[in-house]
This record gives sequence, C-alpha cells and structure tokens, in this order.
Amino acid sequence: MALMTVIFFWVAYETDYFEKHFHVKHFNKDPKMMASAVYLQVSIISQALIFETRSRGWSFLERPWLLLVIAFFIAQMIATVISATANWKFAGIKSIGCGWTGVIWLYNILTYFLLDPLKFAVRYALRGRPWALVVDQRTAFSDKKDFGKEERRAA
Repeated sequence: MALMTVIFFWVAYETDYFEKHFHVKHFNKDPKMMASAVYLQVSIISQALIFETRSRGWSFLERPWLLLVIAFFIAQMIATVISATANWKFAGIKSIGCGWTGVIWLYNILTYFLLDPLKFAVRYALRGRPWALVVDQRTAFSDKKDFGKEERRAA
C-alpha cells in the first residue's frame, strides 16, 4: 500500500496522466493540494485494508459485519468531504474538488482488487510447502544434476 501511495503521488505530481484521462485540474505542484489528495488516498486504502485482512478468500465475496461497513463509509465520506472542500491553513490542506476525489476513489478501488492476489501469494509462500524444497531438500543450494532429483526419488 505504501508503494501504491508513492506511485499515486508520482503520477499526480510529476505527470499529467490524470489530467489527460480524467479531465481534472492539475495541482501545479501545490503542496497543500497534494497533501489533501494523499490524505484521502491513504485514508481510504488503509481503512479498506480491514476488509482484506479479515477475509480468508476473495475479500469482496465475503460479507463483512454491517456495522463495520457503515463505519467505513461514514469515516471515508467525512474524509472525502474534507479533501474536496476544506481549505485549512492549520492542517496544510487545500480543496481538491469532486473530480479529484472521484479519481482517488477509483485509484483505490483498483488498488484494493490487487490486494487479494498479493494476499494469496504471501499466504502460499508462508505456508511452508514452497520453502520445504529450499530448506529441507536444499534444492536451491544443490550443485547436483537436476538438483538431486534422482536421489530424492530413491529416498
């Protein structure tokens, strides 16, 4: 998620991708607007992570507790309204408008769907079986022909 935030920041700050494809106003390297955009992006995706971590399968197919969903949407609607409309000097944020908030929501939804395959890959890697070949049978460290395949068959 941190990498996706860095990618979002780079694309929004250094390129005109979002401006070209979504017709939103460019930040003109305004740090207060970028702070508001990054605040919203981090707020949404980090709180959405609760749905990912609580599920064993595809997170969008398992039904979470209704109060959890309500709490998520209330908190994120407040964060969205703050990012879209607030000009707070004490917080160092400036309004980014509804267009940018929509782009950020879309970006986070796409990022969210990438979390399930990542979760499955990490779970598979940590399960033990993939590491058995490396650690127990030492196939990664072997200098034998076919990594000692014939010796393993004989055992």
